[in-house]
Amino acid sequence: MKPLQLRCAYRWRDRARGLIGYPRLRLGQGLLIHPCRAVHGWGMRYPLDVAFLDRQARIRKMGVLKPGGWLVCWTACAALELAPGSLAYYGWKEGQCVAALVPPVTHG
Repeated sequence: MKPLQLRCAYRWRDRARGLIGYPRLRLGQGLLIHPCRAVHGWGMRYPLDVAFLDRQARIRKMGVLKPGGWLVCWTACAALELAPGSLAYYGWKEGQCVAALVPPVTHG
């Protein structure tokens, strides 16, 4: 199984930009956005897998973000944007804790 390589977006500018202008994500790559309760696909040309995380890095909601679409989770404090198919590849489920795989999301 591929290890997860994440970029982190903690500043407002980085969170607003997200993945726009970056090369398409490959399996094992992602962007951790904190704080974050909603993500958009404006300007994106491909779908993304998204996992919303709470402060303990438990998955609160998962979904596929389509180009031009929105995903929202009001109980989240962070969002993890991943290459398409990543959620199935890693076998993640809602309620699962992924704290060992992601940087801490309790600050801020």
